[in-house]
Amino acid sequence: MPILTLNRLTYITLILSLATIVSCGTTPSAPTSHIPAVEIPSDSLCSADLVFRLGRTLQSEAIAAGADRESRFSHVGIIIRQADSLSVIHIEPCRDGDEMVKCEKLEDFFAYDKTVSGVIVRLENLAAEQRNIIQQAALSATLSHISFDHDYRLSDTTQMYCTELTEWAYSKADISLSEGRCHRLPLAAEPVILPQDILRRADIIRIWGFTY
Repeated sequence: MPILTLNRLTYITLILSLATIVSCGTTPSAPTSHIPAVEIPSDSLCSADLVFRLGRTLQSEAIAAGADRESRFSHVGIIIRQADSLSVIHIEPCRDGDEMVKCEKLEDFFAYDKTVSGVIVRLENLAAEQRNIIQQAALSATLSHISFDHDYRLSDTTQMYCTELTEWAYSKADISLSEGRCHRLPLAAEPVILPQDILRRADIIRIWGFTY
């Protein structure tokens, strides 16, 4: 398992970010006037596609630190298509205490007040059967008692963080999404999978991306 470490300055920033419960998904309010329209290519999306966003907080910037330009994201979710409906299953820490696995509309996942930029990607040659297995695993997680894992332990599936949830769902289809890549972070009990560890796959196809 390749474990990467970050430089001292990044460590200090990450110490601050992981010491708070406001992390990859939680953002402060942002002005909503003059928001540019984002047209998501809904018709071309499939279940098990992955959505990444870079949040608007300092904590989000810390999580994305060290990634290259194409991989600078702080949060990830799994797309679920049911008929003409698209949603995203993901998990994040929240100030209001609702830290269970959630299923929300794709446009809400990419809402302006919590997104700087976003991208939708797909694993090349993912079979329909694998997509179905991943979808069913993700949907089952929304019915579970899984809550956000502030200790960042991959070994404990009763609590999860965003990349751990996607890694777990894909593992049900015998796919190691991160291919063993992870990072050592301060205050994290175990090596942590970051969004950039997933986006380094050679078989990732970029479907669509945007910046507000």
